[in-house]
Amino acid sequence: MFRQKFFWIHLGIIILSFFMFLIILFFSIRIYTLHGKSYLLPDFTGLTEAQFKTIIRNNNLRYVIIDSIYSDDFPKGTVVEQVPKGGEYVKKSRKIFFTLNSWTEEQIIVPNLMYYGMRDVRIILDSYGLKIGELFYIPSEDTDAVLGQLYKGKPVDPGAAVPKGSTIDLIIGSKMASIDMPRDSLSQENDEIIEPDTSFENELF
Repeated sequence: MFRQKFFWIHLGIIILSFFMFLIILFFSIRIYTLHGKSYLLPDFTGLTEAQFKTIIRNNNLRYVIIDSIYSDDFPKGTVVEQVPKGGEYVKKSRKIFFTLNSWTEEQIIVPNLMYYGMRDVRIILDSYGLKIGELFYIPSEDTDAVLGQLYKGKPVDPGAAVPKGSTIDLIIGSKMASIDMPRDSLSQENDEIIEPDTSFENELF
């Protein structure tokens, strides 16, 4: 009889302890969840800083602009990429990292193409993110070599900055060519018109 009573007492203690454990566990999870409340992060792609700043603050988040690039696929000054991405759950005070589309086009330094052959020129321009434009051939012993480089019809010096993706026109040497190139690309010396000297004829009359 005593053993049976002792068994039921211990069983009651075990059951009570189990329920106490469940209650403690429930409240602990609830407290932890409330403490680290998660937010569904919006997709900020295409928004300007002025537009997404309010959303960030209203959701108790933080942000850092870590980089800027230039892309024709997005409006200038808008979000191109974010980490974490939109649709993920984040906790309060989480820092969001943004990459924005630059307000100005990415500038590329024009390489020195003088006296390079066309095969090398194509490789060089492609590596710089530039394109070959029109080819103008002039008489020269340096066949198939670059003798001048133009941007928008005017000479462009190596080291000058132009927008990425720009087209560079080239003056190419050829033994069989006649001069056929934009007048703007000629030097000022070549542009000067030399008037004939008529003083000798005036003296005769």
